[in-house]
Amino acid sequence: MNIRKSLLILVIPILLMALSSLGGLAYLAEAHPYGPGHPLYVTQETAQQWEMLLASDPAYRAACALEIAECRLTDLAYASTPAEIDQMLIGLDQALQQANECLAAAPESARATMQTRLAQLCQQAELVLASLSPAGANSTTQQLLANLEQRLADLQPAPGVLFPATATKDTAAALLGIEIPVAFLQADVDHGQFPMGGSHNTDCLACHTSGEYAGQATDCLACHRLPAGTPYPDHFAGDCLDCHNLDTWAPTQFAHEGVTECLSCHKAATPARHYPTLSECRVCHTSLVTWTEVSFGHVGLSECRSCHAADSPAGHYPGPCVNCHTDANDWAIYQYDHARSRATCDQCHGDVTPAGHYGGDCARCHQDVGNWANVRFDHTGYRDCTTCHAAPAGHYLAAPCTNCHSTAGWPPVTFDHSGLAADGYSNCATCHATA
Repeated sequence: MNIRKSLLILVIPILLMALSSLGGLAYLAEAHPYGPGHPLYVTQETAQQWEMLLASDPAYRAACALEIAECRLTDLAYASTPAEIDQMLIGLDQALQQANECLAAAPESARATMQTRLAQLCQQAELVLASLSPAGANSTTQQLLANLEQRLADLQPAPGVLFPATATKDTAAALLGIEIPVAFLQADVDHGQFPMGGSHNTDCLACHTSGEYAGQATDCLACHRLPAGTPYPDHFAGDCLDCHNLDTWAPTQFAHEGVTECLSCHKAATPARHYPTLSECRVCHTSLVTWTEVSFGHVGLSECRSCHAADSPAGHYPGPCVNCHTDANDWAIYQYDHARSRATCDQCHGDVTPAGHYGGDCARCHQDVGNWANVRFDHTGYRDCTTCHAAPAGHYLAAPCTNCHSTAGWPPVTFDHSGLAADGYSNCATCHATA
C-alpha cells in the first residue's frame, strides 16, 4: 500500500507537468503569439508542425499546413534583421512546399477551396517579396529570394484564373481581402508633415507596430509622454516644437516672453538651498537672459537665513537678522538696539577685547551703547588696582595702592611717610628729586 502511494506521489506531478506542457504547446500552435527572434519562436514552430503531423484527417492536415504557411508569411513581413529575413525566407519556402504536398493528398471535395486559399497566399507572398530590397542583400539572401520566387511561380494558377493579368500590387491586395502586416515598399515614403530626419530616422516598425500605416498620429504626445514618476508632471503646455527639435529633446531655444511657468524646465537647476517659496520664479528672476540677475522685494519679510546663511561671518550674532539689518537694500547698513538685547557683549565683541582686559561683565564699565570708549567703572570694593592700572616707573611699591589713592580719583594722593625706613625708604630723594 505504501509503495502504491509513493508511486502516485511521483506520477501525479509528472502527469500534471505533461498536461501543462501539452496545453502550452496547443496554445502556441493555435495562437501563434511570438514572432521571429523570440526565445519561444522555435518551440512555437515545433508545436504547429506536431499539430499538423498528428492530424488523422487529410483535409485537416492540409488546412494546418496552409495555416503554417500563412504564419511564416506574416513572420517574414515582420522580420527586421538580415538573419531573421533569411530564416523566414527558408521557413516560408518549406511551408509552401509542405502545403502543396498536403493539398495534393486532401479529398477532392475540399481541394478546390484550399487551392484558392493557396493561390491567395502566393499573391500575398509576392507583395511581401516586392517590398524587400534584393539589390542591397547579400548573396545568400538573394539566392533564397530567387528560390522562393521560383516556388511561387510554380504554385501560381494560370493568368486570369483568380486575378486580372494586369493587376498591380495595390489592386491585388484589394482583391485578396485579407489584411496582413507587410513591410514598407520604400524607405523614402512621403510622410507629409511628419519629417523623418534626425531622431525620427528610425525603423518603420518602431512606429507602425500593428501593421497599420495610414492614419497614424503625427503629434509628439502620441509617442512622447512624461513618465508617471517625474518630479514635476505639469509640463509646459505649449507646442513641443517650440523647444524640441528632431535632433535632440534637450531644448536649444525657447522664447520666454509671456511664459510664467518655469519649473517644468528649470526645476533640476534649482539650488538645494534655494529660498523656499510658493511664489512664481519670475517674482525674483525677472531677466529672460540670465537667471543670476535677481530682484527680490524684501519689504515685509523677516526670515533671511534661507538665502543668506552662507553669507553670515563665523561667530555671527545668532539672533534674527532683522534685529540689526533693517535696510532691505543694503545689508552693510545695520543698527542694533543694545539696550533691549539679551545677548552678552562677548558674543559680538569678544574679538576686540584687549589683552589682559578686566574679566568682569563688559556692561559694568561700558554703559554707553553709542560709544564703547566712554567707560565708567565703580571701583568701590576693588582693592587690587594693578589688575587694570600699572604703576609708573620708580613708583613706591611697598604699600597697597589704596594707602594713597582713593576710588574718587587717583589724584590727589594722601601718603603717610611714617614708617618708611622700615620699608627700606630711608632717604627722601628715593621718591622726591632735589630742587
